[in-house]
Amino acid sequence: MKLTIHPPLGYSFQGGRSNNEDTIFPQADDATQQQPWFMVCDGVGGAARGEIASHIAVEGFNDYFVRNPEPVATPVYLQTALDHVQARFDDYLAWHPEGNGMATTLTMLYLHEAGASVAHIGDSRVYHLRDGKVVWRTEDHSLVNQLLKAGVISREEAREHPQRNVIERAIQGNTKPVKIDVQVLNDVRPGDYFFLCTDGVLERVSDELLENVLGTAASNEQKKQTLIDCCTGKTKDNFSAYLVQIETVSGEVSDEYRFSAPVYAHPETVADETVAVVAVDSVRTTPAPVENKVPPRIIPEPRPNPVPKRSVEQPAPKDNLFPDSDSLPRLLTVALIAAVLTLGGVMTYKWAKSDETGQVQGAGTAHKPTRQNPKIDVLPPNTKPDQPLDDTESVSQAVISAGKAPVLITGKLYKKQTEDGWILVDEKGEKKRKTKSYDEIGKASDDFITVRKDNKWGYINLDGQIKIRCQFDKAANFAEGRALVSKDGQEYYINKSGQVAQPVESTPGQQTAVLKIDPIAASFQPTKIFIFNKIRS
Repeated sequence: MKLTIHPPLGYSFQGGRSNNEDTIFPQADDATQQQPWFMVCDGVGGAARGEIASHIAVEGFNDYFVRNPEPVATPVYLQTALDHVQARFDDYLAWHPEGNGMATTLTMLYLHEAGASVAHIGDSRVYHLRDGKVVWRTEDHSLVNQLLKAGVISREEAREHPQRNVIERAIQGNTKPVKIDVQVLNDVRPGDYFFLCTDGVLERVSDELLENVLGTAASNEQKKQTLIDCCTGKTKDNFSAYLVQIETVSGEVSDEYRFSAPVYAHPETVADETVAVVAVDSVRTTPAPVENKVPPRIIPEPRPNPVPKRSVEQPAPKDNLFPDSDSLPRLLTVALIAAVLTLGGVMTYKWAKSDETGQVQGAGTAHKPTRQNPKIDVLPPNTKPDQPLDDTESVSQAVISAGKAPVLITGKLYKKQTEDGWILVDEKGEKKRKTKSYDEIGKASDDFITVRKDNKWGYINLDGQIKIRCQFDKAANFAEGRALVSKDGQEYYINKSGQVAQPVESTPGQQTAVLKIDPIAASFQPTKIFIFNKIRS
C-alpha cells in the first residue's frame, strides 16, 4: 500500500499558561507531504521541565525512526522506539537531577505501507475521521476515564471531577517505565482525516464540534483556523494539534502486516455539549513508578539541538487520590476493574511480543531490529572493534542458556552479548537492573567501566548506572581517580565527575585547547572551549 497526503497542518499555542510546554513534530513550518510521522506531546512538570520533556520525546522518536527504518511501524517497533526515548530521559536526568518528575504525554501518527499506526500515552488524543464522522479515536489514560468506563461517574460528573487532571501514563524514563498503546489501521481511505491534539484543545473542541468542522466543504486551512479560533482566548492550557488528510491510497496490504480493526463505540452525547469531557485546569499529576513492566532500553546520544528553557509557574500540589468515605464502594469497584485490566494488558503485551519473536519474552528482554553500527576508528588501549574483551575469561555456557557465553569483567560481574549489544549480568546471568545495551563494554577499573555507544565512549559504574555519558572519541580506564580521554582532537584527564582534572603535557609555552566537560549542559548545549597558556616550570 502507498499513501500520499495533503499538506499537513500543525499549530501550537500558549493558551492560558505562562509558557508553552507542548511540542509538535515536525514544526508547523517544516511539515511536508513527504513526512511519514507526526507527533504532538504535552509536557508535565512546570519550572520549564515540561517543555524539555516533550522536546526530548519528539526528538528521541524521530532519531530512532531515522536510524532504524522499518517498512511498517508495528507495536513492537514502536515500543522499542519508546525504550530509546526513555533512555534519553535517563541520560538527561543523570546530569539534571532537578528535572526529576518531568514527564510528557504522546500522540503519534506513523504512515507506512500497511496503512497508519496510531500510538499514544496519556490524555492527548488521536482522531480518525471519515466523511465527517469520528470512526475511531484513542482512549485517554486518565483516572476520570477509568471511572467513566467503570460506570462510577457520569460524563456530567467527569467535567467537574476534582481528579480530572490525573493521568495514569506518561513518559518519564526507565525508572518509571510505561507501555505505549498502538493501533495499526489497515483501513485507510482517500479523504480520511487524522487529528492529533493535546488536552488543551479538548477544553473547547468536543467530538461533535470536530465532526462539524471537518465535515464542511471549507479548505483545510480554513478548518484549521476554525479549530484555532475555538480555543484562542478560551483555554486555561496550552493547545496544540496536527491535522493530516489522506490524499491517495494505492496497492494492497501484505498478509504479514494485517491487523485487526479497532473497536470503537461513540460516547453518548451530553445535552448542549460544547466542550470535551476531560478539561484540565491545573498542572497534571503524573503516575507513580511501576517496576519491571517494560524491556530494557538503549542509551542514545543526545541530539545537538539545545532545548529551550523558559520560566513557568510551579506545578500545583497533587490532587488527593483518596475519595471520601461515601465513595468507598465505588473505589473498590474501580480497583477490581483496574486489576483485571492490568492483568489483561500484561498478558496481551507478552502475547504480542511472542507473535514477533516466536517466543514470549520475559520482563528483562525485548525484541529489537538489528542495528548496524559503524566501526570506530579510535579505540581505548587493548580493544578491537566489534570483538569482546578477554574471551578467555568466559564462564560456562550453562550460566545463561541462550546467546553467547558471558565474559568476566571483575569479581562476579560479567558482560554478555545480545542481539541489541553488550549488557552487564551477574553470576546467575541476570541483567543488572540499571544497565543498558552498548556496542562495547570494557573491563572494570577503579569501580568504573568504559562503554561505547555509536562511536562515542563513556563510563558506567559496577551497577550499570551511567556516570559519564558517551561523548568521547576515546577513553582509557580510570586509575587513581582519573582517566585519559580524547574529544575533538584534544586529550586531557577527567575525574570521576566528568570534569577536567589535568591537561596532557605540552611543550613549554604552547597554547593548549582544553574542552571543559560541563555535567549540566553537556547533554543539550554546545561544548564550551576554554584556551589557556601553559605556565613554564
